[in-house]
Amino acid sequence: MSRRTSRMLIGVLSVTTIVGLSAYAIAHRKAPVKGATMLAATADSSAAAPTTKPAKDAAVATDDRPNQDAPPVTPPTVRPKATLAMAVAKPSAMNALAEGKAKLDAGTLVAGRKLLNDALMSGQLSDAETAEAKRLLADANKSIVFSTRSFDGDEWCGTHTVATGELLQKIAARQGVTADLLLRINGIADARRLRAGATIKVINGPFHAVVTKHAFTMDLYLGGPAEKGSQFVTTYPVGLGREDSTPSGSWVVEQRVTNPKYYSPRGEGIIEAGDPKNPLGKFWIALTGTDGNAIGKQSY
Repeated sequence: MSRRTSRMLIGVLSVTTIVGLSAYAIAHRKAPVKGATMLAATADSSAAAPTTKPAKDAAVATDDRPNQDAPPVTPPTVRPKATLAMAVAKPSAMNALAEGKAKLDAGTLVAGRKLLNDALMSGQLSDAETAEAKRLLADANKSIVFSTRSFDGDEWCGTHTVATGELLQKIAARQGVTADLLLRINGIADARRLRAGATIKVINGPFHAVVTKHAFTMDLYLGGPAEKGSQFVTTYPVGLGREDSTPSGSWVVEQRVTNPKYYSPRGEGIIEAGDPKNPLGKFWIALTGTDGNAIGKQSY
């Protein structure tokens, strides 16, 4: 496989560390993807979800003209419009959370996921509600995204009929995902078994991610992270570099290596793949910093 064919980028990633990344199942190989996907790293946990900041309190209406005869009058309290709007939006988001869970329990997974995702992206959920919405969404996406099942009305997953001579690697590159992922969600053990005329499940990638440093987590999205129209997929645990060696900024995923050797910068020599002392595990994701504190950095 040529270097050009093997190159693929992942997506925008608000993160502080990708060492020990357990999302290897969806990391992308080096293959050309239309529009370079980037990884943006931030040390601020505010990147994990959008927030709505209320406007300054509205002034209270008062009458300043003197009136010695009349008793003092307490002016009516005027509730700021922004606060009122938030008071309305909060129950709406909470209702969507309850309704979304009810639909998931009833087996209407795509509709339930949409309600939960809309509530999550609204920025109106509390921390506890946000965690619950993400848990429910991740569980639903085990079936909607990562299983062999296809669902009507799913805007992120669809089907593709294999043309004569069409390779799975090319299908995956066009979708912005890996061939390994397409094999997995279609229950295919070997890409050579793919036959012309077969209908397979595909994902409209690429994936993007947001790593929150203080929580040691990576949130995975389809579409721009935490943007309108994006879809929260799941959360993975991640490890962070020692001594704050996890700079914030934007990163591009350059390469994904299976069973990598570890070339120790601490004088330990070369540690072979499979060795329990190898800190890289089964996969290595090579990164290049492109923005913020990541500029010029080649590891994370």
